This record gives sequence, C-alpha cells and structure tokens, in this order.
Amino acid sequence: FTGCVGITLGYHRYFTHRSFKTSKPVEYFMAIAGCMAGEAGPISWVAAHRYHHTYSDMEQDPHSPLRDPNPIKGFLWAHIGWLFGREKFLAEFESYKKYTPDMANDKFIVFLNKYHILPAAVLATVLYFLGGWPYVVWGMFVRSVIVYHSTWFVNSASHVWGYRTFKTTDQSKNNWWVAILSFGEGWHNNHHAF
Repeated sequence: FTGCVGITLGYHRYFTHRSFKTSKPVEYFMAIAGCMAGEAGPISWVAAHRYHHTYSDMEQDPHSPLRDPNPIKGFLWAHIGWLFGREKFLAEFESYKKYTPDMANDKFIVFLNKYHILPAAVLATVLYFLGGWPYVVWGMFVRSVIVYHSTWFVNSASHVWGYRTFKTTDQSKNNWWVAILSFGEGWHNNHHAF
C-alpha cells in the first residue's frame, strides 16, 4: 500500500509527472500514504526526482550509478549511498522548492513535507495497539525495508541491468524483476523515453 499507492502512484506518477488528474482528497490521501513509506516528504521526494530527470545519468544526477567509474561503487551509490551524501540544495526546503512550484504553495502538502514522519508514527501507534510489537516490526520495519529497496532498485538496477527499447540520453533500462518489485517502475527506459 505505501509503496504502490504512496510512492509509485502518488509521489511518482501523480506528484512528480502529473500523469493523471484527481481530486484534492485523493491527492492528500496519496501524499499521506507516501509519507507512511518513510522516504521523505512529498515535496522533497518530488524535487529530487524531477532533478534526476533533468540531469539523468549526468554528473548532476543525484543518484546515477555512473557517478563512480567503479561499477560496484556506482551501483551502491545509486542504490543507497546518495541518501547519505545528498547535495545540500536537495536537503533544504528553500532550495529544493523551486523544482516543485506546483506543490510548494499548497499549505497541507507543505505541512506534510515538514512533518512527514507524523503519518508513519500514527501508523506505528495503530499497529502497536492492534497487535503489539510484532505488528510494528512487520508493519513498519520489515515493510519499510522492502519498500525502500524496491524503490532504490529503480535508481540502481534499472540504470545498470536490463534492455533498452528506446534511445534516450541516459542509461535507463527496462528490468522485469524491478518492475515486479516496484509496481511497474522497472520499465524504466520506457519511463525516461516518454
């Protein structure tokens, strides 16, 4: 739910690319689900992804595996390392909001971006009262690791392994197993082409 509705459908397809139209209640629901995934606030996530598309697999791309000539280091950078070495402008609202002018003026979305941990904390609390620590461990920690890696494989594996149907200016590739894990996001070359 948090990976599919929150990240794939909400943060990525709706907020980043505006692939479809929806009502404000559905928009806010998807933003809350995205926050529950624990991958950052909606404005922060969208800004980084739009920046990625602007500079895909160039030196400025925040999570390109090509940033390091060593293929193993490059893969690890694209998969997870970039989160710990994030460019300063992608970590500060006043800098990255210029990539999201369509979102940065919505007071509720700005609130969610600032307090993005709040929906996850509410979910953890509800899970604890429903089933104790086992529900929290499986519903928060195990789920989060699965959603994180599924999302990160789009940045790493889908720029390293797979096939290219379309000529693009980057190294994006279609990767069937990443597509299964990430609700279709592994058809990454198609995504970058269109």
